[in-house]
Amino acid sequence: MDGAYSDQPKLYALNKVEFSRRLAAKTGLSQSEAQAAYDAALEIIAETVLEQRNVSLGRIGTLIAKKKAARTAHSPSKGEQVDVPERIALSIRVGEKFKKLLRGEAPDI
Repeated sequence: MDGAYSDQPKLYALNKVEFSRRLAAKTGLSQSEAQAAYDAALEIIAETVLEQRNVSLGRIGTLIAKKKAARTAHSPSKGEQVDVPERIALSIRVGEKFKKLLRGEAPDI
């Protein structure tokens, strides 16, 4: 791979299994209990977002749920108008302590 980032190591997403393993190690839960806690937390977050309510994730930030109205858009590939249904869009507002952590200022998180 050529380019500015070719010397960077490939990073992988933190998946459910790895997250659950780390959660179990930090909390003393069993692997299955940690996976159940992970599943329950995601279910609660999804339900809350579908209610169009924001989700505060402590010092990490806030998930912001916004209702987007139905609209008509132009499809460049087809060259015609397309109806886009109403939906809930999700964004994140990163918390200040987490921003400092990302900048290398290492706050207590």
